[in-house]
Amino acid sequence: MGGVLRCRPTDRCSRNQLRVQQMGVPPTVVEPPKTVERLAQIYNENDKGGTEMKIEIMGPGCPRCQKTESLVADVVRKLGIKADIVKITDLKQIADRGVMATPAVFVNGVKKIEGKIPSESMIQRWLEEAKQQQE
Repeated sequence: MGGVLRCRPTDRCSRNQLRVQQMGVPPTVVEPPKTVERLAQIYNENDKGGTEMKIEIMGPGCPRCQKTESLVADVVRKLGIKADIVKITDLKQIADRGVMATPAVFVNGVKKIEGKIPSESMIQRWLEEAKQQQE
């Protein structure tokens, strides 16, 4: 696909793009106001020390990406982990990191999943492994 990020046919963004193409309207690219957005800084009140974990969620903002964001935030809260969750929507930054399908999740700079929504158990396993590596 030549470095182009793709949406699944069921995603709202690709259906809208298809409608625009069928109407013969030339596509316009609208840049989001923020391409990197801090979603949340979640701290366990009992955890006073240690380094925080960096979790990056990459995707254009489609419903699958939003679902991934909410799952990650929920698991971080449940585990009581100190984490900085960042959402990256800039397609150039996403492609530069080697991501060809979204959503993608990086934990402390390591790609954990690409192109699908992770389960809560998968996210929990990644965060526990990353926490053990930090200790």
